[in-house]
Amino acid sequence: MKNVLKCALAVSFFVASITNAQETITQEKVVEELVGEDGIPTEVDVTTGTEMTLEETTSLEPEIKETEIVKEVEKEVEAIEMDAEAIKEVEEKEQKEAEKKIEKAEKKAKKAEKEIKKAEKEAKKKEKLAKAISGKKKAIAKSEKQIGKLESKLAKGKAKGSLSPVDIEKINEKIAKAKSSILKDKSKLTKLIKKQ
Repeated sequence: MKNVLKCALAVSFFVASITNAQETITQEKVVEELVGEDGIPTEVDVTTGTEMTLEETTSLEPEIKETEIVKEVEKEVEAIEMDAEAIKEVEEKEQKEAEKKIEKAEKKAKKAEKEIKKAEKEAKKKEKLAKAISGKKKAIAKSEKQIGKLESKLAKGKAKGSLSPVDIEKINEKIAKAKSSILKDKSKLTKLIKKQ
């Protein structure tokens, strides 16, 4: 940025010099060398048609030097302008490269974030599966415990003779129902274990 400011300052200085030099160029006189009537060489200003002596023509030499200086200044200005353009191009390239790096970093961050979310989702899924497996195991154990209680109640009732045939039938139905629920839970449990 400092180089650009320096270049801009130098360009403005040289532009001012060029305008001054151009004014002197427009004032420069075009002369032809002639020999006068008295034998003294004189020069005629072609632009105005006036005669000039040798002394007057030597005063034109600084103006010619000034035009050469102006040309040199113009060349320097062009060189500085080219340098400024090159600096701009380099800065633009650096900026584009920085933007590309930022975009790549953002893409990597998004990808990492997606992977984290995916891992969290997998963990939740495994946790849910583990809970379902433990729930089915508990349900099977509860049903087996219930069957054991019903069978002991049925055996005690038959031994005492306190159960009616209707009561015996109801207890047998509850036992059958509990056994069928155990079979269903066991098949579901095997499916859940396969998923794991």
